Amino acid sequence: RFHRSKSSTSLPRLMLMPTGAPDPRSRRRHAAVLVSLAFAVLAFLHTGVRLAFAGAAVQRMGLAPSALAPASRVARCAEVVDAEVADEDDAGDGEEGAEEPVESVFDTPVKRKRKWYLQKYNGKYYKVFRSDRTKWKFDYYTFREEKDGPVVEQGLWNQKYCQPLREFNENKPEYMRQWRRKMRKMKYKHGNGEKWPNGRKIYIHKMRNHPFTKMLYPSYSKPMEWIFSPKEVEKKAQRERAMELQRRLAQEAEQRRLARLQELGVWPGEEVWRRPADGRRNREHRVW
Repeated sequence: RFHRSKSSTSLPRLMLMPTGAPDPRSRRRHAAVLVSLAFAVLAFLHTGVRLAFAGAAVQRMGLAPSALAPASRVARCAEVVDAEVADEDDAGDGEEGAEEPVESVFDTPVKRKRKWYLQKYNGKYYKVFRSDRTKWKFDYYTFREEKDGPVVEQGLWNQKYCQPLREFNENKPEYMRQWRRKMRKMKYKHGNGEKWPNGRKIYIHKMRNHPFTKMLYPSYSKPMEWIFSPKEVEKKAQRERAMELQRRLAQEAEQRRLARLQELGVWPGEEVWRRPADGRRNREHRVW
């Protein structure tokens, strides 16, 4: 029933160690922390990230970018004075110092399409060549039974229905019947020919992108200036002017901020590091 008490050898090692002796586990822990800090400092210095410190003393210590050496970063609006001086120095160079006109931020790169593409129709692959829309209405196609074989068939291509023009002319009555059926359904859905205050019929406007609608109702292909009231034209122009004023005020405020930072000797950082001001239009920078 009764158990003997354990011997003194079963006591924890710390109780048996002499007073003032360091713990070997704490030594290993401290060494691991120091090694990890050393690796972090080496990795930080290897990346070459610049520190944004302010003050003349910091520049002498080498913690801030030097004002003498030109920094390899994007030119800011606050550096307009330096840009003007550079332009005066390069004025005598002639055409060599001329800069290309700056494109607008609203301009997007135009993706060039290939001159030809493959299109499948009735289990066959046709090679379709794009044509200039200002000169020709339809594209041109060729058909080969083998990849490097001779051309078996060629002719005009209807790009709206993705088939040869000869096949489209044969199927055109059926396509017209399907279009009239869809128009009847849209007319019944939108109040049997209900119109907007601007005079346009709603069901025809809903079908304005159909090839037959563009052929029979060409006026519906043009954009509407207003829908419910002629005052919408004035309000739209006012909204555009307000947005332009907002962008101009934001640019001026940014120029004043960068100029003030330059006076204080603070490096604002790389321009690519900044998050766009409007997060709704830049979803990749959202924080929620």
